[in-house]
Amino acid sequence: MARAGLGITKWMIDHGLAKIEVRSADGNHTLEDVYILVVLSKGKEIMGKLSIEIQTRKSIADGKGAEKFYNELTTPPDKFWETELRDLVIKKKQPCKIFVQPDTIIVSN
Repeated sequence: MARAGLGITKWMIDHGLAKIEVRSADGNHTLEDVYILVVLSKGKEIMGKLSIEIQTRKSIADGKGAEKFYNELTTPPDKFWETELRDLVIKKKQPCKIFVQPDTIIVSN
Protein backbone atom coordinates (compact mmCIF):
# COMPACT_ATOMS: atom_id res chain seq x y z
CA MET A 1 0.00 0.00 0.00
CA ALA A 2 1.37 3.40 -0.85
CA ARG A 3 2.34 5.47 2.17
CA ALA A 4 -0.28 8.16 1.52
CA GLY A 5 -3.00 5.54 1.11
CA LEU A 6 -1.84 3.86 4.31
CA GLY A 7 -1.92 7.19 6.13
CA ILE A 8 -5.45 8.02 4.97
CA THR A 9 -6.69 4.52 5.82
CA LYS A 10 -5.07 4.69 9.26
CA TRP A 11 -6.58 8.17 9.86
CA MET A 12 -10.05 6.89 8.88
CA ILE A 13 -9.78 3.84 11.16
CA ASP A 14 -8.39 5.90 14.07
CA HIS A 15 -11.28 8.38 13.76
CA GLY A 16 -14.08 5.82 13.34
CA LEU A 17 -14.86 6.13 9.63
CA ALA A 18 -13.71 2.60 8.77
CA LYS A 19 -13.00 -0.60 10.64
CA ILE A 20 -11.18 -3.90 10.15
CA GLU A 21 -13.20 -6.95 11.17
CA VAL A 22 -12.86 -10.71 11.11
CA ARG A 23 -15.95 -11.67 9.12
CA SER A 24 -15.16 -14.88 7.28
CA ALA A 25 -15.57 -18.36 8.76
CA ASP A 26 -11.89 -19.20 8.20
CA GLY A 27 -10.80 -16.29 10.40
CA ASN A 28 -9.40 -14.14 7.60
CA HIS A 29 -9.57 -10.40 8.05
CA THR A 30 -11.73 -8.34 5.75
CA LEU A 31 -11.56 -4.61 5.22
CA GLU A 32 -15.01 -3.46 6.23
CA ASP A 33 -16.52 -0.92 3.90
CA VAL A 34 -16.55 2.64 5.12
CA TYR A 35 -19.59 3.31 7.28
CA ILE A 36 -21.89 5.32 5.03
CA LEU A 37 -23.93 7.00 7.78
CA VAL A 38 -20.84 7.91 9.80
CA VAL A 39 -19.17 9.34 6.70
CA LEU A 40 -22.26 11.37 5.87
CA SER A 41 -22.50 12.76 9.39
CA LYS A 42 -18.83 13.12 10.43
CA GLY A 43 -16.72 12.47 7.33
CA LYS A 44 -16.31 16.08 6.24
CA GLU A 45 -15.22 17.13 9.72
CA ILE A 46 -12.80 14.23 10.25
CA MET A 47 -11.17 14.36 6.82
CA GLY A 48 -11.14 18.15 7.09
CA LYS A 49 -9.02 17.84 10.24
CA LEU A 50 -6.48 15.80 8.28
CA SER A 51 -6.43 18.43 5.52
CA ILE A 52 -6.04 21.27 8.02
CA GLU A 53 -3.27 19.41 9.84
CA ILE A 54 -1.33 18.91 6.61
CA GLN A 55 -2.05 22.39 5.22
CA THR A 56 -1.11 24.16 8.47
CA ARG A 57 2.27 22.45 8.63
CA LYS A 58 2.84 23.24 4.96
CA SER A 59 1.77 26.90 5.30
CA ILE A 60 4.04 27.67 8.25
CA ALA A 61 6.94 25.76 6.67
CA ASP A 62 7.18 23.40 9.63
CA GLY A 63 9.37 20.84 7.89
CA LYS A 64 10.35 18.90 10.99
CA GLY A 65 6.82 18.87 12.38
CA ALA A 66 5.37 17.85 9.02
CA GLU A 67 7.90 15.05 8.65
CA LYS A 68 7.16 13.81 12.18
CA PHE A 69 3.37 13.95 11.56
CA TYR A 70 3.69 12.16 8.20
CA ASN A 71 5.96 9.46 9.62
CA GLU A 72 3.58 8.83 12.54
CA LEU A 73 0.60 8.77 10.18
CA THR A 74 2.19 6.38 7.70
CA THR A 75 4.00 4.01 10.05
CA PRO A 76 2.12 0.70 10.26
CA PRO A 77 1.16 0.06 13.90
CA ASP A 78 1.91 -3.67 13.66
CA LYS A 79 2.95 -6.43 11.25
CA PHE A 80 -0.70 -7.07 10.32
CA TRP A 81 -0.75 -3.79 8.39
CA GLU A 82 2.37 -4.69 6.42
CA THR A 83 1.28 -8.20 5.50
CA GLU A 84 -2.39 -9.17 5.64
CA LEU A 85 -3.95 -5.71 5.19
CA ARG A 86 -1.67 -4.87 2.28
CA ASP A 87 -2.56 -8.17 0.56
CA LEU A 88 -6.26 -7.51 1.18
CA VAL A 89 -6.08 -4.01 -0.30
CA ILE A 90 -4.22 -5.26 -3.37
CA LYS A 91 -6.78 -8.04 -3.82
CA LYS A 92 -9.63 -5.48 -3.77
CA LYS A 93 -7.84 -3.01 -6.05
CA GLN A 94 -9.71 -2.27 -9.25
CA PRO A 95 -8.09 -1.36 -12.55
CA CYS A 96 -7.93 2.29 -13.53
CA LYS A 97 -10.81 3.54 -15.63
CA ILE A 98 -9.65 4.52 -19.10
CA PHE A 99 -11.53 7.03 -21.21
CA VAL A 100 -10.81 6.72 -24.91
CA GLN A 101 -12.02 9.45 -27.22
CA PRO A 102 -11.90 8.94 -30.98
CA ASP A 103 -10.17 11.48 -33.16
CA THR A 104 -11.34 11.96 -36.74
CA ILE A 105 -8.92 13.35 -39.30
CA ILE A 106 -9.84 14.24 -42.89
CA VAL A 107 -7.15 13.17 -45.29
CA SER A 108 -7.39 14.29 -48.92
CA ASN A 109 -5.17 13.19 -51.78
